[in-house]
Amino acid sequence: MRDFSGDKINRTTRFASPERSGNDAIRAEHELVRSLERFEQIFNSISAVAAVINENRQIIYANREFLKMLGTDDLSSVLGKRPGETLQCIHAETGEYGCGTAESCRVCGAVHAVLECRESGAPVVREARISAITDGRPVSLDMLVTATPFPFDGRRFIAVTFRDIGPQKHREKLEHIFFHDILNTVATLKSALNLVTLHEDGAKKSEFISMAHKICESLLDEIESQHKLIDAENNALRVQPRAFGSIEILREVAGRYDLNAGYSEKEIILDDGSRDEMIFGDPVLVRRILINMLKNALEATPAGGAVTMGCRAMNETVRFHVHNAGVIPRDAQLQVFQRSFSTKGSNRGFGTYSMRLLAEHYLKGKVYFESSESGGTTFFLEIPVDFPAFAEGPGESADGGADTRLPG
Repeated sequence: MRDFSGDKINRTTRFASPERSGNDAIRAEHELVRSLERFEQIFNSISAVAAVINENRQIIYANREFLKMLGTDDLSSVLGKRPGETLQCIHAETGEYGCGTAESCRVCGAVHAVLECRESGAPVVREARISAITDGRPVSLDMLVTATPFPFDGRRFIAVTFRDIGPQKHREKLEHIFFHDILNTVATLKSALNLVTLHEDGAKKSEFISMAHKICESLLDEIESQHKLIDAENNALRVQPRAFGSIEILREVAGRYDLNAGYSEKEIILDDGSRDEMIFGDPVLVRRILINMLKNALEATPAGGAVTMGCRAMNETVRFHVHNAGVIPRDAQLQVFQRSFSTKGSNRGFGTYSMRLLAEHYLKGKVYFESSESGGTTFFLEIPVDFPAFAEGPGESADGGADTRLPG
Protein backbone atom coordinates (compact mmCIF):
# COMPACT_ATOMS: atom_id res chain seq x y z
CA MET A 1 0.00 0.00 0.00
CA ARG A 2 1.14 3.54 -0.71
CA ASP A 3 1.34 5.51 2.53
CA PHE A 4 0.23 9.17 2.31
CA SER A 5 -0.11 9.66 6.05
CA GLY A 6 3.08 11.65 6.48
CA ASP A 7 2.17 14.20 3.80
CA LYS A 8 -0.75 16.34 4.95
CA ILE A 9 0.52 19.84 4.28
CA ASN A 10 -0.38 22.06 1.30
CA ARG A 11 -2.55 19.42 -0.31
CA THR A 12 -4.52 20.69 -3.29
CA THR A 13 -7.54 19.11 -4.91
CA ARG A 14 -9.76 19.99 -7.86
CA PHE A 15 -12.78 18.23 -6.32
CA ALA A 16 -12.96 15.73 -3.44
CA SER A 17 -10.83 15.74 -0.29
CA PRO A 18 -7.22 14.61 -0.83
CA GLU A 19 -6.79 13.26 2.72
CA ARG A 20 -5.80 9.60 2.94
CA SER A 21 -5.45 7.11 5.78
CA GLY A 22 -2.04 5.57 6.39
CA ASN A 23 -1.25 1.87 6.05
CA ASP A 24 -1.70 1.11 9.75
CA ALA A 25 -5.14 2.75 9.81
CA ILE A 26 -6.20 0.84 6.68
CA ARG A 27 -5.15 -2.50 8.18
CA ALA A 28 -7.00 -1.70 11.42
CA GLU A 29 -10.21 -0.82 9.53
CA HIS A 30 -9.83 -3.93 7.39
CA GLU A 31 -9.64 -6.14 10.47
CA LEU A 32 -12.54 -4.24 12.03
CA VAL A 33 -14.99 -5.04 9.21
CA ARG A 34 -13.74 -8.63 9.05
CA SER A 35 -14.58 -9.00 12.74
CA LEU A 36 -18.26 -8.44 12.01
CA GLU A 37 -20.03 -11.80 12.35
CA ARG A 38 -20.39 -13.60 8.98
CA PHE A 39 -19.36 -10.40 7.15
CA GLU A 40 -16.93 -12.07 4.75
CA GLN A 41 -19.29 -14.94 3.99
CA ILE A 42 -22.17 -12.59 3.19
CA PHE A 43 -20.12 -9.98 1.31
CA ASN A 44 -18.45 -12.62 -0.87
CA SER A 45 -21.82 -14.21 -1.67
CA ILE A 46 -22.91 -11.00 -3.40
CA SER A 47 -22.89 -11.50 -7.18
CA ALA A 48 -22.16 -7.82 -7.78
CA VAL A 49 -18.72 -6.23 -7.82
CA ALA A 50 -18.53 -4.68 -4.34
CA ALA A 51 -16.14 -2.98 -1.93
CA VAL A 52 -16.23 -1.22 1.42
CA ILE A 53 -14.50 2.16 1.60
CA ASN A 54 -13.60 4.33 4.56
CA GLU A 55 -14.21 8.03 5.15
CA ASN A 56 -11.28 8.90 2.89
CA ARG A 57 -12.77 6.82 0.06
CA GLN A 58 -10.09 4.12 0.37
CA ILE A 59 -10.87 0.43 0.04
CA ILE A 60 -10.76 -1.53 3.28
CA TYR A 61 -12.46 -4.64 1.87
CA ALA A 62 -13.34 -5.97 -1.59
CA ASN A 63 -15.34 -9.08 -2.45
CA ARG A 64 -14.31 -11.89 -4.78
CA GLU A 65 -16.22 -10.40 -7.72
CA PHE A 66 -14.31 -7.13 -7.35
CA LEU A 67 -10.98 -8.98 -7.35
CA LYS A 68 -12.11 -11.15 -10.25
CA MET A 69 -12.89 -8.02 -12.28
CA LEU A 70 -9.31 -6.86 -11.66
CA GLY A 71 -7.86 -10.25 -12.58
CA THR A 72 -6.37 -10.95 -9.16
CA ASP A 73 -7.11 -12.93 -6.01
CA ASP A 74 -4.85 -10.79 -3.82
CA LEU A 75 -7.04 -8.67 -1.57
CA SER A 76 -4.03 -6.88 -0.09
CA SER A 77 -3.23 -5.42 -3.53
CA VAL A 78 -6.31 -3.17 -3.41
CA LEU A 79 -6.36 -2.17 0.25
CA GLY A 80 -5.79 1.56 0.73
CA LYS A 81 -6.51 2.36 -2.90
CA ARG A 82 -9.52 4.29 -4.10
CA PRO A 83 -11.88 2.61 -6.59
CA GLY A 84 -10.69 4.63 -9.59
CA GLU A 85 -7.09 3.68 -8.83
CA THR A 86 -7.87 -0.02 -8.87
CA LEU A 87 -9.75 0.38 -12.17
CA GLN A 88 -6.74 2.30 -13.60
CA CYS A 89 -8.88 5.33 -14.40
CA ILE A 90 -6.71 7.77 -16.36
CA HIS A 91 -7.82 10.66 -14.17
CA ALA A 92 -6.66 8.93 -10.99
CA GLU A 93 -3.15 9.55 -12.30
CA THR A 94 -3.71 13.23 -13.13
CA GLY A 95 -5.00 14.16 -9.68
CA GLU A 96 -2.04 14.86 -7.41
CA TYR A 97 -3.62 12.82 -4.62
CA GLY A 98 -5.29 10.18 -6.75
CA CYS A 99 -8.89 9.24 -7.46
CA GLY A 100 -11.40 12.01 -6.83
CA THR A 101 -8.94 14.93 -6.79
CA ALA A 102 -8.50 15.77 -10.51
CA GLU A 103 -10.63 18.35 -12.31
CA SER A 104 -12.29 15.61 -14.38
CA CYS A 105 -13.49 13.99 -11.15
CA ARG A 106 -16.04 16.84 -10.88
CA VAL A 107 -18.15 15.00 -13.46
CA CYS A 108 -17.51 11.44 -12.26
CA GLY A 109 -20.71 9.65 -11.24
CA ALA A 110 -18.83 7.26 -8.94
CA VAL A 111 -17.26 10.05 -6.88
CA HIS A 112 -20.58 11.91 -6.76
CA ALA A 113 -22.38 8.77 -5.53
CA VAL A 114 -19.93 8.34 -2.65
CA LEU A 115 -19.92 12.02 -1.61
CA GLU A 116 -23.72 12.33 -1.80
CA CYS A 117 -24.15 9.11 0.18
CA ARG A 118 -21.84 10.39 2.90
CA GLU A 119 -23.68 13.73 3.08
CA SER A 120 -27.23 12.37 2.98
CA GLY A 121 -26.74 9.18 4.94
CA ALA A 122 -28.90 7.38 2.38
CA PRO A 123 -28.16 5.07 -0.60
CA VAL A 124 -27.26 6.89 -3.84
CA VAL A 125 -27.23 5.46 -7.37
CA ARG A 126 -25.34 7.16 -10.20
CA GLU A 127 -24.13 6.25 -13.65
CA ALA A 128 -20.39 6.59 -14.13
CA ARG A 129 -18.29 6.74 -17.30
CA ILE A 130 -14.74 5.65 -16.55
CA SER A 131 -11.88 5.97 -19.01
CA ALA A 132 -9.29 3.38 -18.01
CA ILE A 133 -6.16 1.68 -19.27
CA THR A 134 -6.12 -2.13 -19.32
CA ASP A 135 -3.15 -4.11 -20.63
CA GLY A 136 -1.80 -0.92 -22.16
CA ARG A 137 -4.90 -0.10 -24.18
CA PRO A 138 -7.83 2.25 -23.52
CA VAL A 139 -11.05 0.86 -22.11
CA SER A 140 -14.27 2.82 -21.61
CA LEU A 141 -16.43 1.55 -18.78
CA ASP A 142 -20.09 2.40 -18.29
CA MET A 143 -20.98 1.52 -14.71
CA LEU A 144 -24.01 1.84 -12.48
CA VAL A 145 -22.58 2.74 -9.08
CA THR A 146 -24.55 2.30 -5.86
CA ALA A 147 -23.17 3.78 -2.64
CA THR A 148 -24.84 2.62 0.60
CA PRO A 149 -24.06 3.75 4.17
CA PHE A 150 -22.33 1.01 6.17
CA PRO A 151 -21.86 2.46 9.69
CA PHE A 152 -19.94 0.24 12.08
CA ASP A 153 -18.29 0.81 15.44
CA GLY A 154 -18.72 4.58 15.15
CA ARG A 155 -17.14 4.67 11.66
CA ARG A 156 -18.93 5.97 8.56
CA PHE A 157 -17.97 3.30 6.07
CA ILE A 158 -19.70 3.03 2.69
CA ALA A 159 -20.44 -0.12 0.68
CA VAL A 160 -20.06 0.51 -3.05
CA THR A 161 -21.27 -1.79 -5.84
CA PHE A 162 -20.47 -1.53 -9.54
CA ARG A 163 -22.62 -2.97 -12.33
CA ASP A 164 -21.44 -3.00 -15.92
CA ILE A 165 -24.09 -1.29 -18.07
CA GLY A 166 -21.85 -0.92 -21.13
CA PRO A 167 -23.75 -3.50 -23.26
CA GLN A 168 -27.05 -1.83 -22.33
CA LYS A 169 -25.72 1.61 -23.30
CA HIS A 170 -24.35 0.26 -26.56
CA ARG A 171 -27.66 -1.40 -27.41
CA GLU A 172 -29.60 1.81 -26.65
CA LYS A 173 -27.25 3.76 -28.90
CA LEU A 174 -27.63 1.30 -31.79
CA GLU A 175 -31.40 1.26 -31.34
CA HIS A 176 -31.42 5.05 -31.53
CA ILE A 177 -29.33 4.98 -34.71
CA PHE A 178 -31.39 2.37 -36.50
CA PHE A 179 -34.84 3.27 -35.22
CA HIS A 180 -34.45 7.04 -35.24
CA ASP A 181 -31.54 8.44 -37.24
CA ILE A 182 -31.64 5.96 -40.12
CA LEU A 183 -35.45 5.97 -40.35
CA ASN A 184 -35.38 9.76 -40.50
CA THR A 185 -32.74 9.64 -43.24
CA VAL A 186 -34.76 7.12 -45.24
CA ALA A 187 -37.87 9.30 -44.88
CA THR A 188 -35.89 12.29 -46.21
CA LEU A 189 -34.63 10.16 -49.10
CA LYS A 190 -38.19 9.13 -49.95
CA SER A 191 -39.27 12.79 -49.98
CA ALA A 192 -36.41 13.71 -52.33
CA LEU A 193 -37.33 10.90 -54.72
CA ASN A 194 -40.99 11.97 -54.63
CA LEU A 195 -39.90 15.46 -55.70
CA VAL A 196 -38.06 13.94 -58.66
CA THR A 197 -41.27 12.33 -59.92
CA LEU A 198 -43.34 15.50 -59.36
CA HIS A 199 -41.18 17.91 -61.39
CA GLU A 200 -40.98 18.02 -65.17
CA ASP A 201 -38.17 20.57 -65.25
CA GLY A 202 -34.87 18.83 -66.05
CA ALA A 203 -32.75 21.15 -63.90
CA LYS A 204 -35.02 20.61 -60.91
CA LYS A 205 -34.92 16.84 -61.43
CA SER A 206 -31.12 16.92 -61.46
CA GLU A 207 -31.08 18.97 -58.26
CA PHE A 208 -33.31 16.51 -56.41
CA ILE A 209 -31.42 13.49 -57.77
CA SER A 210 -28.20 15.04 -56.49
CA MET A 211 -29.89 15.63 -53.12
CA ALA A 212 -31.03 11.98 -53.01
CA HIS A 213 -27.48 10.88 -53.78
CA LYS A 214 -26.12 12.92 -50.87
CA ILE A 215 -28.75 11.46 -48.55
CA CYS A 216 -27.73 7.94 -49.60
CA GLU A 217 -24.10 8.79 -48.85
CA SER A 218 -25.11 10.06 -45.42
CA LEU A 219 -27.02 6.84 -44.74
CA LEU A 220 -24.06 4.70 -45.78
CA ASP A 221 -21.74 6.87 -43.68
CA GLU A 222 -23.79 6.21 -40.56
CA ILE A 223 -23.79 2.45 -41.14
CA GLU A 224 -20.07 2.44 -42.01
CA SER A 225 -19.29 4.47 -38.90
CA GLN A 226 -20.92 1.92 -36.60
CA HIS A 227 -19.27 -0.94 -38.45
CA LYS A 228 -15.82 0.64 -38.03
CA LEU A 229 -16.45 1.35 -34.34
CA ILE A 230 -17.52 -2.24 -33.63
CA ASP A 231 -14.44 -3.60 -35.42
CA ALA A 232 -12.18 -1.15 -33.59
CA GLU A 233 -13.56 -2.07 -30.17
CA ASN A 234 -13.28 -5.78 -30.99
CA ASN A 235 -9.63 -5.34 -32.03
CA ALA A 236 -10.56 -6.54 -35.52
CA LEU A 237 -9.97 -3.38 -37.52
CA ARG A 238 -7.24 -3.57 -40.17
CA VAL A 239 -5.55 -0.44 -41.43
CA GLN A 240 -5.04 -0.37 -45.21
CA PRO A 241 -2.56 2.42 -46.02
CA ARG A 242 -2.16 4.10 -49.38
CA ALA A 243 -1.09 7.51 -50.63
CA PHE A 244 -3.58 10.40 -50.62
CA GLY A 245 -3.53 14.20 -50.50
CA SER A 246 -4.61 16.21 -47.47
CA ILE A 247 -6.51 18.84 -49.50
CA GLU A 248 -8.16 16.13 -51.58
CA ILE A 249 -9.63 14.43 -48.53
CA LEU A 250 -10.77 17.73 -46.99
CA ARG A 251 -12.65 18.63 -50.18
CA GLU A 252 -14.18 15.17 -50.32
CA VAL A 253 -15.43 15.42 -46.74
CA ALA A 254 -16.79 18.95 -47.26
CA GLY A 255 -18.54 17.80 -50.43
CA ARG A 256 -20.56 15.31 -48.39
CA TYR A 257 -22.38 18.20 -46.73
CA ASP A 258 -22.48 20.89 -49.43
CA LEU A 259 -25.86 19.80 -50.73
CA ASN A 260 -27.23 18.38 -47.50
CA ALA A 261 -30.56 20.06 -46.82
CA GLY A 262 -29.93 20.14 -43.08
CA TYR A 263 -26.83 22.28 -43.50
CA SER A 264 -27.74 24.33 -46.59
CA GLU A 265 -27.69 27.63 -44.64
CA LYS A 266 -24.21 26.99 -43.22
CA GLU A 267 -20.95 27.62 -45.05
CA ILE A 268 -17.97 25.25 -45.14
CA ILE A 269 -14.70 27.12 -45.75
CA LEU A 270 -11.32 25.69 -46.66
CA ASP A 271 -8.63 27.56 -44.71
CA ASP A 272 -6.53 29.69 -47.11
CA GLY A 273 -3.40 28.74 -45.22
CA SER A 274 -3.81 25.04 -45.94
CA ARG A 275 -1.12 23.31 -47.96
CA ASP A 276 -1.53 20.02 -49.77
CA GLU A 277 0.56 17.26 -48.20
CA MET A 278 0.93 13.70 -49.48
CA ILE A 279 0.17 11.21 -46.73
CA PHE A 280 0.73 7.46 -46.60
CA GLY A 281 -2.03 6.23 -44.34
CA ASP A 282 -5.57 4.91 -44.32
CA PRO A 283 -7.81 7.49 -46.05
CA VAL A 284 -10.98 5.63 -45.05
CA LEU A 285 -10.25 6.08 -41.32
CA VAL A 286 -9.02 9.65 -41.78
CA ARG A 287 -12.19 10.47 -43.71
CA ARG A 288 -14.32 8.85 -40.99
CA ILE A 289 -12.73 11.04 -38.29
CA LEU A 290 -13.00 14.24 -40.34
CA ILE A 291 -16.65 13.52 -41.19
CA ASN A 292 -17.43 13.22 -37.47
CA MET A 293 -15.56 16.44 -36.75
CA LEU A 294 -17.33 18.35 -39.51
CA LYS A 295 -20.77 16.99 -38.60
CA ASN A 296 -20.31 18.00 -34.95
CA ALA A 297 -19.11 21.47 -35.98
CA LEU A 298 -22.04 21.99 -38.34
CA GLU A 299 -24.54 20.89 -35.68
CA ALA A 300 -23.02 23.44 -33.29
CA THR A 301 -23.21 26.24 -35.87
CA PRO A 302 -26.35 28.40 -36.29
CA ALA A 303 -27.89 29.17 -39.67
CA GLY A 304 -25.77 31.73 -41.48
CA GLY A 305 -22.62 30.62 -39.66
CA ALA A 306 -19.49 29.01 -41.04
CA VAL A 307 -17.21 26.08 -40.30
CA THR A 308 -13.55 26.22 -41.34
CA MET A 309 -11.48 23.16 -42.30
CA GLY A 310 -7.79 23.06 -43.01
CA CYS A 311 -4.46 21.26 -42.67
CA ARG A 312 -0.84 22.06 -41.82
CA ALA A 313 2.46 20.24 -42.11
CA MET A 314 3.99 19.64 -38.66
CA ASN A 315 7.48 18.18 -39.19
CA GLU A 316 6.79 14.46 -39.64
CA THR A 317 3.03 14.77 -39.16
CA VAL A 318 0.07 16.47 -40.80
CA ARG A 319 -2.48 18.25 -38.62
CA PHE A 320 -6.07 18.64 -39.81
CA HIS A 321 -8.37 21.09 -38.04
CA VAL A 322 -12.11 21.81 -38.00
CA HIS A 323 -13.26 25.06 -36.37
CA ASN A 324 -16.59 26.59 -35.41
CA ALA A 325 -17.41 29.69 -33.41
CA GLY A 326 -19.26 27.90 -30.61
CA VAL A 327 -17.83 27.02 -27.21
CA ILE A 328 -18.10 23.75 -25.28
CA PRO A 329 -19.06 24.19 -21.59
CA ARG A 330 -16.22 23.25 -19.24
CA ASP A 331 -18.04 20.28 -17.66
CA ALA A 332 -18.72 18.90 -21.15
CA GLN A 333 -15.06 19.41 -22.13
CA LEU A 334 -14.04 17.10 -19.29
CA GLN A 335 -16.18 14.29 -20.77
CA VAL A 336 -15.86 14.83 -24.53
CA PHE A 337 -13.94 11.64 -25.31
CA GLN A 338 -15.87 9.32 -23.00
CA ARG A 339 -17.64 6.50 -24.77
CA SER A 340 -21.29 7.22 -24.08
CA PHE A 341 -21.13 10.95 -23.38
CA SER A 342 -22.91 13.36 -25.70
CA THR A 343 -23.96 16.99 -25.54
CA LYS A 344 -26.89 16.07 -27.80
CA GLY A 345 -28.99 14.16 -25.31
CA SER A 346 -29.44 10.55 -24.23
CA ASN A 347 -28.69 7.61 -26.53
CA ARG A 348 -26.23 9.73 -28.48
CA GLY A 349 -22.46 9.81 -28.37
CA PHE A 350 -19.62 7.57 -29.65
CA GLY A 351 -18.61 10.23 -32.22
CA THR A 352 -15.73 11.89 -30.38
CA TYR A 353 -14.90 8.63 -28.60
CA SER A 354 -14.53 6.82 -31.93
CA MET A 355 -12.42 9.67 -33.33
CA ARG A 356 -9.84 9.27 -30.59
CA LEU A 357 -9.95 5.46 -30.72
CA LEU A 358 -9.33 5.36 -34.48
CA ALA A 359 -6.69 8.11 -34.42
CA GLU A 360 -4.58 6.97 -31.50
CA HIS A 361 -4.74 3.22 -31.78
CA TYR A 362 -5.09 2.63 -35.50
CA LEU A 363 -3.59 5.66 -37.26
CA LYS A 364 -0.80 6.16 -34.69
CA GLY A 365 -1.89 9.79 -34.31
CA LYS A 366 -3.93 11.85 -31.87
CA VAL A 367 -7.17 13.83 -31.62
CA TYR A 368 -7.55 16.81 -29.31
CA PHE A 369 -9.41 20.11 -29.13
CA GLU A 370 -9.35 23.70 -27.90
CA SER A 371 -12.47 25.57 -26.85
CA SER A 372 -12.87 29.07 -25.43
CA GLU A 373 -15.23 32.04 -25.56
CA SER A 374 -12.68 34.08 -27.49
CA GLY A 375 -11.47 31.45 -29.94
CA GLY A 376 -14.44 29.16 -30.48
CA THR A 377 -13.90 25.40 -30.77
CA THR A 378 -11.29 23.65 -32.89
CA PHE A 379 -10.82 19.89 -33.15
CA PHE A 380 -7.47 18.60 -34.39
CA LEU A 381 -6.42 15.34 -36.01
CA GLU A 382 -2.65 14.86 -36.17
CA ILE A 383 -1.26 11.80 -37.97
CA PRO A 384 2.15 10.70 -39.29
CA VAL A 385 2.95 11.51 -42.91
CA ASP A 386 4.10 7.88 -43.26
CA PHE A 387 2.07 5.25 -41.45
CA PRO A 388 4.68 3.71 -39.11
CA ALA A 389 3.30 0.21 -38.63
CA PHE A 390 3.25 -0.37 -42.38
CA ALA A 391 6.50 1.42 -43.16
CA GLU A 392 8.44 -0.65 -40.62
CA GLY A 393 7.32 -3.93 -42.13
CA PRO A 394 5.81 -6.01 -39.27
CA GLY A 395 2.07 -6.21 -38.93
CA GLU A 396 1.35 -6.47 -42.64
CA SER A 397 -1.73 -8.57 -43.18
CA ALA A 398 -2.27 -11.19 -45.85
CA ASP A 399 -4.50 -8.85 -47.84
CA GLY A 400 -1.84 -6.13 -47.95
CA GLY A 401 -3.18 -4.08 -45.05
CA ALA A 402 -1.35 -3.41 -41.83
CA ASP A 403 -2.64 -5.51 -38.96
CA THR A 404 -2.91 -3.05 -36.08
CA ARG A 405 -5.36 -4.98 -33.97
CA LEU A 406 -4.95 -4.19 -30.32
CA PRO A 407 -3.64 -7.03 -28.15
CA GLY A 408 -6.57 -8.91 -26.66
